[in-house]
Amino acid sequence: SLPYVINKSGYYVLNVDGINLTSDYGIKIEADNVVLDGNGHVIDGDSDIKENEYGIVIESSNGVVVRNLTIRDWGKSIFVNLSTYVMIENNIIESIDVKQSNDIIINKNNIFSDGEEDWSSIYDSNHVLIVDNIIHDFYQFMKISNSKDLLIADNTVYNINGWLFWPTKCEGIVIRNNTVANASASWIFGGFEGCKRVRIEDNRIYNLTGDAIKFLTREDLHSENVGIEDNLIYNCSTALTLSGVRNAWIINNVFSNCTYRAIEIINSGFCKSLKE
Repeated sequence: SLPYVINKSGYYVLNVDGINLTSDYGIKIEADNVVLDGNGHVIDGDSDIKENEYGIVIESSNGVVVRNLTIRDWGKSIFVNLSTYVMIENNIIESIDVKQSNDIIINKNNIFSDGEEDWSSIYDSNHVLIVDNIIHDFYQFMKISNSKDLLIADNTVYNINGWLFWPTKCEGIVIRNNTVANASASWIFGGFEGCKRVRIEDNRIYNLTGDAIKFLTREDLHSENVGIEDNLIYNCSTALTLSGVRNAWIINNVFSNCTYRAIEIINSGFCKSLKE
């Protein structure tokens, strides 16, 4: 029955649903080398959602896999804290928080929001892969801060109404081969205050009422070494805004049907643009 604590290594298969749980968590993992297979079952919180309640908690653990679950109506669907080598795959979830953890893979999940309160975060974590997910119906999806070596790739995204990803003070970000469509967002990939070594390449972004890619400067936090390459962006307000960026190249992109402008560069240095 749920809630349940896993404190020994092993392969665990869930064989019941947990509905309207009033506990602070559904399942807590506090052991290394654990596979939790939800077997298609649901871990459901109650209607009184609190921010510090989690469907799954992975705490101080190494080598954990969580798959095949539906997790809904919690403050956060999944919370990963002080852990390494964690894979979250093939789940239906509303949000995920990763804090002070390394080598995290978020893969092949259906991630959606049923209200504006759902959003996700990555803080103080390294080597995080967000790949091949379906992400949809969010007001705001994910803030990323003080993290290194991030890959956001091969995701399908639609119906974003605020913003999709907002990294700050990160180093080594690759955003590649994502498809984003039909959004009334302020921006899709934006923020980037104080970020270094950013690559945004081979993405398809279209049918937006707002902006596609927007680099901002805040409190003298500038972005450095930014590459924007081989993207297809159309039917938006502005395809690309660079504000306070140092050393950027913009190569082989297609920006079309932008209602405000294709590219806006403000207070930026050493920017090179080819074949836009």
